[in-house]
Amino acid sequence: WQLREKYNPGDGKNRIAMMINYLHWPPFMSMQILPKELKGQFSKKILEKIEEHSIRNKSQRGYFSLEEIDQVQRLCNHMQEELSKKDLKKRRKDFALFFQEYDKRKDLNFLETFPELEEFYKECLGLI
Repeated sequence: WQLREKYNPGDGKNRIAMMINYLHWPPFMSMQILPKELKGQFSKKILEKIEEHSIRNKSQRGYFSLEEIDQVQRLCNHMQEELSKKDLKKRRKDFALFFQEYDKRKDLNFLETFPELEEFYKECLGLI
């Protein structure tokens, strides 16, 4: 919304469109592998921010259109879909293996980048 506030002239034309494409492949990177609590927190935060800057709040430029709000709601619904226990365990294990190796090869640190995912990441590492 900040780019829209800056570059949309206020004439009702949205020059900066938003399109959401969510990750399906590789399956171990899907947001569906997150714990329910995190999915709930992230969904709530995203939906609150979108509503704060929605077309229903026309006091500001750079608002999100109804179509864009719908895309975000579908994203949150997709995130909340539950996987089978078998799939969830496999994907979380693959997640841990991938990022453990990625960090080693690239000299990075997953937890420094995503400290809010520490508990989840350690849980995934426990599956290896």
